[in-house]
Amino acid sequence: MIIFKHSGNSWLSTIGGLLLLTAISAGLIFMASVVVRLLYLLGPLLLIAVLFIDRRVLLDYLRWVGQTLKRRFVQGVVVIVLSIIGYPFVAVFLLLRAVFQRKVSRMQDDYTRRQQGELAEFEEINSTPASKGPSLQRRTDDDYADFV
Repeated sequence: MIIFKHSGNSWLSTIGGLLLLTAISAGLIFMASVVVRLLYLLGPLLLIAVLFIDRRVLLDYLRWVGQTLKRRFVQGVVVIVLSIIGYPFVAVFLLLRAVFQRKVSRMQDDYTRRQQGELAEFEEINSTPASKGPSLQRRTDDDYADFV
């Protein structure tokens, strides 16, 4: 059986909890608004970065918007309006996509070079040892041989 102990000041703890919840929520909303403002300021720079990294990503996005506009006019208009209003988020998405595609294309290039038999880089070392170290030959005066 579970017994709950009721304290006499429950309304104070309820108000305190609500105040704490309100303060945390206000802080999170403030931080989100600061991030959105920064993204609106940095949005054009992000789009320029997308063009430098991989311009095909931006062209593919614009081509997709155009195809959506041709196929479904209303949905295309909605996509255009949302892209204009939320351009910083679109810019971040396109930047992440460009970086990802660049990394994938580099990995594919490395893989094809390895498959085609491109020689790996190496450094030639002397084949004569500089000093004689301990020998790796089997010892004949092994104590274990006495037990067998």
